[in-house]
Amino acid sequence: MVNRIKELCGIYGINFSRLERELGFANGSLAKSRENIQADRLYAIASYFHVTMEYLLTGNTTGELPEPSIADRMKKDYTFWNYAEIFFFLPQYAREKVYDYLEMVSDKVEKEKSRVSAS
Repeated sequence: MVNRIKELCGIYGINFSRLERELGFANGSLAKSRENIQADRLYAIASYFHVTMEYLLTGNTTGELPEPSIADRMKKDYTFWNYAEIFFFLPQYAREKVYDYLEMVSDKVEKEKSRVSAS
């Protein structure tokens, strides 16, 4: 069970201590509990990752594991929010430079996707 939780943490790009902190658990409590996680904590973890408690307990799922949405990833990505806060305080001309850069990167990504799919 702990390995499945670690796997989900990896998918979401977080570590155990962050999961514990966000769910209000004591630091290190998940690692210490090993396979004996209390039902209320198990429910909180399942809800956090949008999986069933059955999946956490057995590894069985009725389908694919849900891919975290971009919104879910953004909510849990402190780096994103740190940059968003910095961006908010930039003067307008600097924001426009950031927009230009993001547009350029987006165009390059789309061209690369097209190139790879054409291969």
